[in-house]
Amino acid sequence: MRPIVQVDEADDPLLFIPPYSLRKGFAYLFDGAHSDTLDQSFFQTGEMRNDWWGSANEGQQFETSVKDELSGNGWNVEGNVPLTKILNRKPDIDYVSVVVLAWRADMQEVLIVECKKLQSARNYSEIGAMLSEYQGETKAGKRDKLKRHLDRVDLLSANCVELGR
Repeated sequence: MRPIVQVDEADDPLLFIPPYSLRKGFAYLFDGAHSDTLDQSFFQTGEMRNDWWGSANEGQQFETSVKDELSGNGWNVEGNVPLTKILNRKPDIDYVSVVVLAWRADMQEVLIVECKKLQSARNYSEIGAMLSEYQGETKAGKRDKLKRHLDRVDLLSANCVELGR
């Protein structure tokens, strides 16, 4: 993904740029961004991770339809809610934001919805491969996508007062 290698620390550094690797790197980046196969954590800046990726992500359409459906059925809905906003403090680790948060004034229930898009999968085995990232496990110190969501739900459940605000 980083085909340009800086060889020295001079003011005008010598760069090693293999054309084939450069082409493959750009192709990987553009194809991954277009087909939505790059994970949000791939992007390093907040603007790319949240604003651009969220807008470019076709899954945004599904999230919008989920929000519209809930709203049409009497739920108050907010999307991409940072946990710092809900808890009014920074959590101990990065739990990422809640994709769809829904609540009703007439009920003591809150929905914490995680939306995932499987449209880029071309067959059942690719769907299976994508879903294999959602086992609810921690491997080599890294939480998979389902485990991150379950941890987020546990954190919010343990902070019901803040969530109720």
